[in-house]
Amino acid sequence: MTTIYDLIIVGAGPAGLTAGILSAERHLNTLVLEAQKNPGGQLVSLYPDKNIYDYPGISEIPARDLADSMTTHAQKLGAVIQTETPVKTLKRVDDHFVLETSIGPFETKSVLLAIGIGLFQPQKLGIPGEEGDGIYYKFPQSHEFEGKRVLCVGGGDTAIEAAHMALTNHAAKVYLVHRRNDFRAVEKSLYELQKSGCIFLTPFELTDIRRNGKEKDVQLINKETSEVQKLSVDLICIHVGLISDASLIETWGLTSTQHAVIVDENYQTSEPGIFACGDIIIPQGEYKRITIAQGQAAQAVHGVYKYLKNPYWNNTR
Repeated sequence: MTTIYDLIIVGAGPAGLTAGILSAERHLNTLVLEAQKNPGGQLVSLYPDKNIYDYPGISEIPARDLADSMTTHAQKLGAVIQTETPVKTLKRVDDHFVLETSIGPFETKSVLLAIGIGLFQPQKLGIPGEEGDGIYYKFPQSHEFEGKRVLCVGGGDTAIEAAHMALTNHAAKVYLVHRRNDFRAVEKSLYELQKSGCIFLTPFELTDIRRNGKEKDVQLINKETSEVQKLSVDLICIHVGLISDASLIETWGLTSTQHAVIVDENYQTSEPGIFACGDIIIPQGEYKRITIAQGQAAQAVHGVYKYLKNPYWNNTR
């Protein structure tokens, strides 16, 4: 007999895992589908060794450990997490939904989309020499920084934290290149990096990378004065954003704007029974944080519960 779940959550990042925890608490028969090998979303796919400093109640925790903790919590409460199972199609059949995946169909009464920014890849600079060894768009493992001259590119939290990680793991020298004088990163992280001995190069752009054995000879150009500066480094970390693929959302026919799915006050999309939370509903350029995604997940699960159960208090004024 085919199982029809109360709720299928698509995506096992912080939003999806939080939704799994809360839906299991409400005794909803819940399945979480994750396309990647491990649950955790960007916590494990982009920066597993990075420390998270802004999670309330925990002053510092490696991203991988935070993902593992949320995964264990969801599973302990009864949520089933199925990894390496990308969703190909989503359609309504009578009074429920059928999700076609790489391992077959799953049926559910409701769906919660928590796929972050969807399928994504790191933004590249598009400059000569950018491809090859020693260029990182994800966080290198901690030991790879030791004794190296490191060039970090970007002005957001990820670039700042990569530079800080390099310094704490005994890099020989760390440069931070940003094309503006102002930064998007959280002030606390930026202030700590400024005190740490990192060499700031602003407003410079990295324009060329040439290999000299294991060294990388780089060219930087000042955006204001056109001054050219050349450096030799061992390792380059480029963190200038992500490119998302919204085509899957478009095929599902959901109303969206600015690369974000539109939801109502119950976090329901334009399709009744399909809900969404996390980065997928946050317009491009807006503030994104783990805790924001988790708060939205809580509200979305509440919306799902009302949709499925129509409790008496939902109709009380």
